Amino acid sequence: MGLDNIPKPYPCVAMNKAIKTTDGKIDCDKTIKAGGCDFAGMKHPVGMFGTFCWFRGKALVRELGAIGYPDAEFLYESMSAEELARKADELEEYLREFKKKYGEYKEAIVGAGWNGILKDNCRIEWGEHSGYDEIVDIIEKAIQWLRNLSEIGCGVEPWY
Repeated sequence: MGLDNIPKPYPCVAMNKAIKTTDGKIDCDKTIKAGGCDFAGMKHPVGMFGTFCWFRGKALVRELGAIGYPDAEFLYESMSAEELARKADELEEYLREFKKKYGEYKEAIVGAGWNGILKDNCRIEWGEHSGYDEIVDIIEKAIQWLRNLSEIGCGVEPWY
């Protein structure tokens, strides 16, 4: 099952920067061109519809699960801005400890598998795995995304 995380409200709406279509929907392209999307320049895993403020939560959940984070599936829950800020702090502390513990053993770290292939019609066999640098990168991007949303006053809803 996939997982994307959607800001509620959308950041451009919360900051009164959204440009809307005639039927009242956000026109992301026009909002971005007008400088109203603070997320367009971020390099985080973007959700499947390519909306820059969405986060591809499944990517983070899989990496956190692979390294033993105790609450790896937190993105399957709705969260307020305050909860996002707390979770960013928790992830930052966990990442700091992870780096301290495994930083000199980077080559030995194995993260989540990529390119799943269905085998024997009953199990998924994963191809390559992420390594230390990819794990750190996605967690750092998630922390930034969570903080940005919380500072704007947005919460988040899961979509899967």
